[in-house]
Amino acid sequence: MNEAIIRDLLSTLGGDSHTLINNNFKFFDQAVPELQKAAENGFLNIIITSQSHIAHE
Repeated sequence: MNEAIIRDLLSTLGGDSHTLINNNFKFFDQAVPELQKAAENGFLNIIITSQSHIAHE
């Protein structure tokens, strides 16, 4: 069984819903290294969002 870290995409790992819809999303500087570090240590990274309007774009 793998351990997982669940993270919210928007405002936690980077950007906001407007930048995601406009294809201008950028991860915060430390987000990608933290995701990589978690993966290297055997964690499954699960990224979620509660922004329902994203599905419509």
